[in-house]
Amino acid sequence: MIHKLTRFVSDHSNAKALIVFTILFAITQVLMISKPWGLQALESISPGVKILDMQFNYSPQEAHKTLLDLGESGRNAYLKLITADFFYIAASTCFLIISLTLISNFFFPGIKAFKLIWLLPFVSGMSDFFENIGTIIQLVEFPNKLFIVPAIENVFTMLKMITYLPCEILVPIGLIGYLFTVVKNKLKANSLS
Repeated sequence: MIHKLTRFVSDHSNAKALIVFTILFAITQVLMISKPWGLQALESISPGVKILDMQFNYSPQEAHKTLLDLGESGRNAYLKLITADFFYIAASTCFLIISLTLISNFFFPGIKAFKLIWLLPFVSGMSDFFENIGTIIQLVEFPNKLFIVPAIENVFTMLKMITYLPCEILVPIGLIGYLFTVVKNKLKANSLS
């Protein structure tokens, strides 16, 4: 199963897909930050409250306090933000999967272990998805205090952050290395002709 998925990811990771998902990733990133429904909108409604998505580790009590501190308007804005976040998750996960697959295929074409690198952003994206489901449940059920949902959600939040960090490091380094290699090869080819 993993080998079939890896082959599918590798077969569909190309420059065209990278361009499309880079654009979608950039658009969703801007929307997630800016007003009217992004982080800036939430910050203007509930200044200083750090949302659950941005906290590495929290207890069910801390999750409930965060939602309480947001206030009713903040919780409504957070629900809109979380709903829009599903589009961001899809775009960013596809961008990272394609980027890392292209980078690993370019620098390590014959090494099978590197072909599994797409699992990092996949696990991160799926964790983010389930984290959002947990947040939505808490927002809908508020003011009821839930214990199991935020405890499970916290695990997904930590897993998301742990698997996303290597992607944040590897993608820029890999893309810079790729561009450097391409430019170097073009300059070398031009000097030979």
